[in-house]
Amino acid sequence: MQVTLDKSYPIKAPLDACWGVLSDITELATCMPGAAITEKIDDKNYKGSVKVKVGPAVAAFAGDIEVISVDAAMRSLVMMGKGADKGGSTASMQLTATLQAEPDGTTSLLGKAEVIVNGKFAQFGGRMMTSVSDMILESKQSLQHRLVYHPLLTRIVLLPLIKQSRN
Repeated sequence: MQVTLDKSYPIKAPLDACWGVLSDITELATCMPGAAITEKIDDKNYKGSVKVKVGPAVAAFAGDIEVISVDAAMRSLVMMGKGADKGGSTASMQLTATLQAEPDGTTSLLGKAEVIVNGKFAQFGGRMMTSVSDMILESKQSLQHRLVYHPLLTRIVLLPLIKQSRN
């Protein structure tokens, strides 16, 4: 089963702070519930895992993540993830994520994912894709939460604001 997810989410944080998280694969994985980077092979290749729950079924996928491209000027990232679970299901996803600055100082996260699922989990069809879509939404909320508490945010955003307020 193949599905394309095309979504846009507002994030109440400045572009540079968002890019600091999006461009750091290990940091980005912490924003997706159930996902983890288990090993860094090199700057472009990682091993990872993700747990997905659809109704009563739970799958724990383990696999490979390849960063296909990172374009700092365009604030864009393309990555491919492929994995399998012990129940015989396989999944792959090519994700393109782009950040766009908004006039009010916030950021929009534009995401497009080509998802292919085979095996037991493919029978869940649309329900699984809704679950995946909800997980992406949770990822956006987690990204926004991470930006509020992210150590880089203190240096990039909060310190300049504090200095500005003192002047």
